[in-house]
Amino acid sequence: MKNKGKLTVLLVLIMSLIAGCSSGSSGKTEEKSILKVLYYDEQSFYQEFGMLYSALNPNVEIEVIASSDRWGSGEPTTEEERETKFQQLIDEKQPDVLFLSSEQYEKFSHDGKLLDLASMIEQDKYNTETFIPGMLEYLKEKGGGTLYGLTPYYYSQALYYNKDLFEKYGVELPTDKMSWDDLFARAARFPTDGSPEERVYGFKGGYEANLFQTGINIGSTLGLSYIDADGKQLMIDTPAWQNAFNTALQAEKTGTIYYENSGDGDGARSWSNYEDYFLQNPFYSGRLAMMIEGTYMLDEIKRAKDVLKDKLSFNWDLVTVPVDPSNPDFTAMTAFHQIFAINNNATNSKEAWNFIKYIHGDDYNRVKAKSYNSGLSTRTGYLKDDEGHNLQAFYTLKPSDNNLYGNFSKLPADFYMQFDSLGKEKLEPVVKNNESLEEALKKLQQEGQQLLMTAWKNQEEKKSE
Repeated sequence: MKNKGKLTVLLVLIMSLIAGCSSGSSGKTEEKSILKVLYYDEQSFYQEFGMLYSALNPNVEIEVIASSDRWGSGEPTTEEERETKFQQLIDEKQPDVLFLSSEQYEKFSHDGKLLDLASMIEQDKYNTETFIPGMLEYLKEKGGGTLYGLTPYYYSQALYYNKDLFEKYGVELPTDKMSWDDLFARAARFPTDGSPEERVYGFKGGYEANLFQTGINIGSTLGLSYIDADGKQLMIDTPAWQNAFNTALQAEKTGTIYYENSGDGDGARSWSNYEDYFLQNPFYSGRLAMMIEGTYMLDEIKRAKDVLKDKLSFNWDLVTVPVDPSNPDFTAMTAFHQIFAINNNATNSKEAWNFIKYIHGDDYNRVKAKSYNSGLSTRTGYLKDDEGHNLQAFYTLKPSDNNLYGNFSKLPADFYMQFDSLGKEKLEPVVKNNESLEEALKKLQQEGQQLLMTAWKNQEEKKSE
């Protein structure tokens, strides 16, 4: 029923678009043309892009090459094997349009496998002025100085805050480009007395959050990585990481941080109706001053208002997520998941550009803004709010290429989750038993390095089998 509903919405949007357009804005051809597109799977491609494009371009026959089929009889166990099979699929099928991750886009750009889009953009006088700040610069940097692709969606977060709570307790309102120290200083000014079910919290640490995860988030903001460029050396016991975890520890000691897995006790997770579900979140019940969330929370708040009605009556707004004071215009909390580029060996590069041009253009985004999609449009102006909230907070910061997760694609597949569990285990006594943070990080460094070496060894053994 869910997929049927999505298809119904898409069909309505298609019909409205066709009715409103006297001519195809994507440059459709007169003769029959075949466009081969590499995408994860055919169904999701048509739901997200293909149905709209096909409706406006009936002379274009789209052939979807599903990258999810590249595993064949079994899923590869290493990143190297996955990328080898991915390249084999491209070599065999020769798609015109490539759907790439950020890492794949960078590699393909440097290997000369993509077409430069600059000449096509210039020839068509294609509007690039309304793309989000920093996007084109990021893609050019990944492309070694050349723009080889565009991305229609991106993921971004912002700091949501309860204005009424700040005014009630005389705390200065949050501002754009605060540091983590600024955020925690404000959080610490809220009271900590009262029962877990009734008290106020200054900041929500996130689901399953803990000292380790909070410290990791702070370090990520500062551009730190706990893995070296080769993925072979752990670097968690450094002065910079110690400072990041100490900032998290001092915030923890104030007693003002709320965690979903511990804040209101185990009873907070049980609910018998939709109203209880929303009220268990202290933000909806007006007891949480600040939280970091994505754009999906905008819709969640609307749903909560419909359900809770007068029980959700506070004023709220948005500012940017915390930043590194030495690099205040950038954030690691912005990510591009879908980059479309043109294969250097494309047989239909003209139609490939027409497709890319269209799904990144104003006509497409104007229509898609009427339905839910998988991310925030990289064209500004299509995220709407009738109540005047500062939605610019999602767009203000530029994406940083210097972030914690930059080298993770090179690591053995099972290392990250193992190290995450180890980090929580080693740092938990720092909070519960007041053990030394410095000693905990030393133990984490030693045992984590052994874990990393074992993960590499296991991966090599799997490759040789």
